[in-house]
Amino acid sequence: MSSTPGADHTPEQLELAGLYALRVLDDDERAEFELHLAGCTICQAAVAADRETVTTLSLVAPEMEPSPGFKERLMRAAAAELEGEPAPAQAPEPPPPAPISVWRRRLLAQLLAAGLAVVVGAAALLGVQGYRNQVVSTVPLQGAGPGSAVVLVRRSGAADLQLSGLDPLPPGKVYEAWVIPQGGQPIASGTSPTPDATLRLPDNFRGSVVAVTQENSPGASAPSQPPFLAAPVNL
Repeated sequence: MSSTPGADHTPEQLELAGLYALRVLDDDERAEFELHLAGCTICQAAVAADRETVTTLSLVAPEMEPSPGFKERLMRAAAAELEGEPAPAQAPEPPPPAPISVWRRRLLAQLLAAGLAVVVGAAALLGVQGYRNQVVSTVPLQGAGPGSAVVLVRRSGAADLQLSGLDPLPPGKVYEAWVIPQGGQPIASGTSPTPDATLRLPDNFRGSVVAVTQENSPGASAPSQPPFLAAPVNL
């Protein structure tokens, strides 16, 4: 049994069928296309075939929102694909939808594969970042009082000072970290108004003393009192 298109069937309707299957048409376009779709068996078959392809390929590609300009890029890609297709032979009736959807299946597969490649690439980048952020050495600061402060040295060479469980501060006070190079002046290295925080240390922490004092907010340019936590970072 042959398929009969609607009276307003055009090649552009097939492109819209792909966009409709991918659910990227806006409300007005979707409503207009659905009026055509109700009477066009070729577009009905194309939508069904495209959704079947999307469902199959989505088993390996994670769901994601279409990026800005996705529809326009899809239309350009579809036009480029159609330009490379041989002109259909003249026939008393239009060809069945299956051969027509060959380029559409290829295009959908390419689009989903590209989306999967982006996700895999992002995952690889996150993996590299995770590797570089791994803690490879720790140096606990020594001192009296509750809580702790530990220098976390990461594989990338960066270091953080992790404060945990210190005494709560009164209003107007902050904990301040310092890096004190041998024979040099203390370098202010971040503040926290809370007893639990992570402060990024400057690059010259190696071979220096890392210390913590309690200062007036928002912090001081030099320690106002002896550190209550300190330790040399000799790595």
